[in-house]
Amino acid sequence: MRRKIIYLIIIFLAIFAIFIFWPQKGQPKKIADLDQTILYYSQKCPHCLIVENYIKESKVDEKISFLSKEISQDQKNLADLIKKADFCGIAKETLGVPFLWAKGECYTGDAPIINFFNSQIKDVQ
Repeated sequence: MRRKIIYLIIIFLAIFAIFIFWPQKGQPKKIADLDQTILYYSQKCPHCLIVENYIKESKVDEKISFLSKEISQDQKNLADLIKKADFCGIAKETLGVPFLWAKGECYTGDAPIINFFNSQIKDVQ
């Protein structure tokens, strides 16, 4: 009888520990740079070139503060991009550049990124 009680207590504690320490879905993911805007690009990417030309022509870098990170030559930048995409729920297999991380939001492709910058420029003017 005493053994059954001990076993029940052990089972109860094990189940309790699983519920306490098991990661919960819906928990906010922790990520650095939540307040920054970062443009990820590759030197070989034609869509990145479209964004780069838009930034130069519209002088976006003079109006908006953001970082640019090249991913094809820098594995650290690539790993950072993958973390940001994961935060936004973008699968690694579908990930591409240009990719913009803007204060916790993700934008992929030249048109969405240009639209984002256009909206930011309007807010500044």
